[in-house]
Amino acid sequence: MTQETRPSMDGVELVMLAGAWLAPFSFFVDLPVIGLYVRLLHLWTFVALLVLLATHRDSLVAAINVPVVAFWTMLTFVVLSTLLATPTEYRGRGLVDIRVLFLNVLAFTLMRGYYTGRPHAWTRFIVNLAASSALMGIVLTARAIATGNTGQAVGFDSFALGLGTVAGTFTATFAAAAAAVTVFAITRRQLAAGLIAFVIQGDAMVLALARGPWIAFGVAIITALPLAAWRFRGRFTIARVAARGLGTLLALPVFFRIAIELSPFIARLLVVRVVEIVNITSGTAFSRLILWKLLLNDAWRSPVFGHGAAAYRDISERLGIQGSVSENFIVEMLHAGGLVTLVFLAVGLLGVAYHCLMQPGAERRPTFTAACVTGGTALVIASMTNPAAWDGLFWILLGLAATRPVTGGAAAPSTAG
Repeated sequence: MTQETRPSMDGVELVMLAGAWLAPFSFFVDLPVIGLYVRLLHLWTFVALLVLLATHRDSLVAAINVPVVAFWTMLTFVVLSTLLATPTEYRGRGLVDIRVLFLNVLAFTLMRGYYTGRPHAWTRFIVNLAASSALMGIVLTARAIATGNTGQAVGFDSFALGLGTVAGTFTATFAAAAAAVTVFAITRRQLAAGLIAFVIQGDAMVLALARGPWIAFGVAIITALPLAAWRFRGRFTIARVAARGLGTLLALPVFFRIAIELSPFIARLLVVRVVEIVNITSGTAFSRLILWKLLLNDAWRSPVFGHGAAAYRDISERLGIQGSVSENFIVEMLHAGGLVTLVFLAVGLLGVAYHCLMQPGAERRPTFTAACVTGGTALVIASMTNPAAWDGLFWILLGLAATRPVTGGAAAPSTAG
């Protein structure tokens, strides 16, 4: 049987692939524009929108489905709540937050519009994103080691080595995805790529000193991998899945050991952070729990439509946390837009997961399906401990899962490697 010829890349796809290379590095760079910050993915989203409107308008319309409608409805209710309910002193900040959320949801929509029905282009995007994320992991690791060798912290808590919780979230996301690749690899090339990426992202994840992403990684492994194994039942033996899945969990202490050996300074920081995982009575974990409790209590003053974007700052600033973020996207959306907004957010996320795991074709390319589901699970869980959901990479990765190819052309095992 002759192997299917993959369509060549055109200029439009090159624009989309630029997003794959920019996305992992977007949170590094803030560009000041008219007093507001703009990130690389914001600029890419604007350019991609113009390009796709000029060349693929029909595809954008045809790709509208439940998650797309749910996310835009979520945004609409947040806008209305902000205009009608956000206190005057926080309304400007709320409108800025809406602008960011608009660009992020737009990026998701553009991913959905372009890659739905383009399985080979989707494969090229995920491969390029994997490569760029590995480069990001190397850069983050080098940065942390260089800081550790100086023996001086550059910040508090997770920022001590200059990485932080957002970097930790994305490295945990890619580490979880890489773990899924190693478990469900069907070629030696996939297995090798998964192991290499797992080592790179695992080291960077540990050096981020971010407890929330560490927990999110573990939860994703013990929940998403068994779910994927159930979906692929008959394709892989229980012994193989259990052995490789357990291996990824057992690798975590190895990553910590490697990090400890890098320098005595890093070793001391890691010991403190590991101890703090189970100690929520002090430090940032305790302060975040207090903030979330107060936000949840305040949300019930307007449980249906919420208090508007950035209204939570009234509470955080009364706690003495000036200019803070909520550190929990789910709680923030509940407080900003009420139960209506939260329901549409949940519908969108569940719709993405359903498309990726349950739509036809999932079992034909198990490696990519498992990577998207496991990485996406880690990403969403970690966003409940830090502001990663406000970075465009969060929505790009959701868009990748939401467009997992469902057509037969995406499935030939001979081309999966």
